[in-house]
Amino acid sequence: EEPYIPLFGRGLGHELRDWGPDSRVPREPFISEEVEDYKDAFGQIYDQLNLNWWWWILEFIPVRQVWRKKDRSWRRFFAINLGGPRVIKNQKRNGVNVHRTVK
Repeated sequence: EEPYIPLFGRGLGHELRDWGPDSRVPREPFISEEVEDYKDAFGQIYDQLNLNWWWWILEFIPVRQVWRKKDRSWRRFFAINLGGPRVIKNQKRNGVNVHRTVK
């Protein structure tokens, strides 16, 4: 049995192919997207700020922020995030694209 090589990966210089000693290892059978979503929902949460302390160094670097005021002028300032949430630009006007499982 030949190892799996996707057609779009032939002749390209990147890792799109299953090749080598692990190519003949039996794979997990195909599962539906709903089952994958269920596994993701109950899986471990990978919060990088909790897993890697050195990410906190980046949270203390001041970042330039720009806000548009109601009078249509701009407010520019530097702020430290300290692990707080990020603002998604234009979310009220354009909406936010999230995965269908996010409520």
